[in-house]
Amino acid sequence: MKFHVLKLNFDNGELVRLYASEEDINKENIEDCLYRVGTANKWSTGFYMVVGYEDNKYTELLGSYAHSDIRDIAIFSKEVPAFMQDIWDDSIKGENII
Repeated sequence: MKFHVLKLNFDNGELVRLYASEEDINKENIEDCLYRVGTANKWSTGFYMVVGYEDNKYTELLGSYAHSDIRDIAIFSKEVPAFMQDIWDDSIKGENII
């Protein structure tokens, strides 16, 4: 499974893809992958959805990723805030990748 990191644009309600994995990942190693990406790219402050995809469709909500510019804090969690779960259930699950 590959994954995308998506961020909700609260101004217009659209999702923006900020990162796409190049190769299949092991779900247990996703945290390490995100931290490597974070050191190479400058994340903006906010909450991100980490979603898995196969066959060009989003298949699984893998977790959430939060980044803060204060002390450069980055946190990955397999648990997601309720609003992210709602967005996943209502708008993303089973849809074609963006």
